[in-house]
Amino acid sequence: MEFAKQKEIAESYFKHYPQENTIYICEDGNVFLESNRSDGSSHANLKGLQIFTFKKSDLEKVEKKPESKDDGKKAPKKDATILPEANWKKGQLIAWLKDKGFEVAKNITDEKLKAKVSEVVKTINDKEAERKELIAKLTEKAIEFDAEASTEELLEVLKKSEAVNE
Repeated sequence: MEFAKQKEIAESYFKHYPQENTIYICEDGNVFLESNRSDGSSHANLKGLQIFTFKKSDLEKVEKKPESKDDGKKAPKKDATILPEANWKKGQLIAWLKDKGFEVAKNITDEKLKAKVSEVVKTINDKEAERKELIAKLTEKAIEFDAEASTEELLEVLKKSEAVNE
């Protein structure tokens, strides 16, 4: 996750948690408040990720490398779509939805918030399933494609190959 994105998340959290002066954002997008700092460190160590410190006063990134038992030979992790976890608080869910481009009313009820999050997660899962299906079709037909391509790009490749074969 790039610094600009982390900074945006940090700013959003400081708005939702004005009492906080420091937050920790893991490389995979998970955010930890000062009271959960040890949870953040444990999460980073367990996943072999870096955790970054953001201070409200200056929003400067202070990089902390987790103590890791691995030998550094792991392949770098790709920035996968982060889905909300069951233990996320209301502010975290709102920040996640806003990160996905959705406007969320400040006075949204917990029930409506959970429904919106479920809807967005379903959409993400459906898109990922569609992407996997396209990759399977392309692979089955032995059509060359870029594994990093978007769903739309994969669909174009499939359409072009079918047009050529007609």
